[in-house]
Amino acid sequence: MRKILLFMSVLFIFNTYALASGSPSAKANYLQKNFVASTTSNYDAMDVFGILSFLMQYSNTIGKYNYEVADLTWKDIEEAISGNPDDLINKITTSDMETPPLTWKVSGNHKVLTRIQIYQNFYGTFNGSYFKNLELLEIIQTNISSIDVATNYNLSNLICYSNKITSLDLSHNSNLEFLDCNGNQLTSLDLSKNPKLKSLICYENKLSAINLSNNLNLKVLVCNTNLLNSLDLSYNNNLEYLDCEKNKLTSLNLPKDKNTNLNKILCDENQISSLDVTPYTNLELLACNNNQLTSLNLSNNPNLKELKCNNNQLTSLDLSHNPILEFLDCNNNQLTSLDLSNVRELLHLNCYDNLLKFSTLKGDFSNLKYGTLSKLGPQAIWKGGTKGFLDLIDLSSEYNIHETLTTYTWYDKTTNQKVAMFASNGAFYPGPGNKGKTLLCKMTNALYPNLDIEYEVTITNSMIQDFSAKNRDFKIPDNFTLTGPEVETSNLKVYPNPVIDVLKINTPSQIESVSIYDYSGNEVKKVSPVINKEVNLQGLSNGNYILTIKTSQGTITKKIIKK
Repeated sequence: MRKILLFMSVLFIFNTYALASGSPSAKANYLQKNFVASTTSNYDAMDVFGILSFLMQYSNTIGKYNYEVADLTWKDIEEAISGNPDDLINKITTSDMETPPLTWKVSGNHKVLTRIQIYQNFYGTFNGSYFKNLELLEIIQTNISSIDVATNYNLSNLICYSNKITSLDLSHNSNLEFLDCNGNQLTSLDLSKNPKLKSLICYENKLSAINLSNNLNLKVLVCNTNLLNSLDLSYNNNLEYLDCEKNKLTSLNLPKDKNTNLNKILCDENQISSLDVTPYTNLELLACNNNQLTSLNLSNNPNLKELKCNNNQLTSLDLSHNPILEFLDCNNNQLTSLDLSNVRELLHLNCYDNLLKFSTLKGDFSNLKYGTLSKLGPQAIWKGGTKGFLDLIDLSSEYNIHETLTTYTWYDKTTNQKVAMFASNGAFYPGPGNKGKTLLCKMTNALYPNLDIEYEVTITNSMIQDFSAKNRDFKIPDNFTLTGPEVETSNLKVYPNPVIDVLKINTPSQIESVSIYDYSGNEVKKVSPVINKEVNLQGLSNGNYILTIKTSQGTITKKIIKK
């Protein structure tokens, strides 16, 4: 008798070892043939069988079973198959994960599985047909390729992001309220049988269309980074949060009825040319960067706190009806005006690379809240085209801004050296000393310490370029004062001034030539070389003249009077 018992023990150990090292098909057959519903455990037998079926899937990629991935042994599996699942379930339930992978609920004399949460790098498929009471399923960042929840009628939450799923059948899950399937390979998603759905998160898939006309309870939609070319939300009047960034949308059909719930819209990086947000009075965030918007009406959004509309084609932006705005990004548009006249809570402001001027900014920027991150410039260069050296350059619109005067500084664009101009209250004449140059004028105003405006103009060799003014008297008015670089002015002196005959030039630089122009722009005398740094002006009529002195350090312009 002892020999028989010893033989049977050895045979059992041998069979156990053979199964432990056997083929996947052998183990699957073993489960089918030998599974015993426990008479001592309270765990639902069908739930246990479903757990074992999942754990006994084998991956050729990593050469492991799922139970090995879960740090279980064949002995754990075999005991559960034999009708003793408690140890296996305890090991799974008491893992180091913050949330237990399995959640059970007492139903009659049994414990039924209501929540499954799978986070490890498992392979294979998930068959939900064993879990009749399942309410929540989480399968996150695994290599699972398909999920079958066709018989999980109580399922209300399905979270299956960052897997390898290519299709998802939810046609039998009428109680589904929350779906997160982002980061998969879905090309289509039918939600017509899920009327209770409140949250849909399906970003980073390959969806080209999505029909939400039957999902009237939808509150949250996150569908960014897909291939959507249209999105109809006209029936989703309970929508509160929308993120449809990084698609191919040319238009956005938002809820058609007045919606006081919608408070956040993110539609960056699409091809949207128009956007109507006037019905959404509680809108707090609008992000519409990188689209093709030419206008934006925000007059009916008094609760707006954050606006991001960079990289569009906006020419004006009126935010005077958004008094609690805190964050504004409107860079790289074509803005010529920006109205922040009633905004008092701004904490962040970026609006560079536009066409803004001091005169087209509305609002008291000096009263921005302490700590404001502000970047108004640089703006796109204000192009002035070409002008003759006796054409008027009128920048006077920027001269006096709320009783604060603007400072104008002119540069030669090629050399970056300051140049002299004839100036009067923001209007300028280049004068003959700037013939053939491309000039930049940098304007600054103390009201806008972070904003520099630049104006660019090319000065031709002719007196005038603006032929519309051909009947005017071509001379620089007497009220225009010659202004120039302070450094150059201090290093070069001309005297006496007024002068009768000989004009002396005091400069440490070598003088190459001196040209003298009348106020009509005519060159009346040129001296080269300049001997002893003196110029004889005998023969010139009495009057005002422009002296252009070319030195080894650059060209300097002076105004002189001949008596």
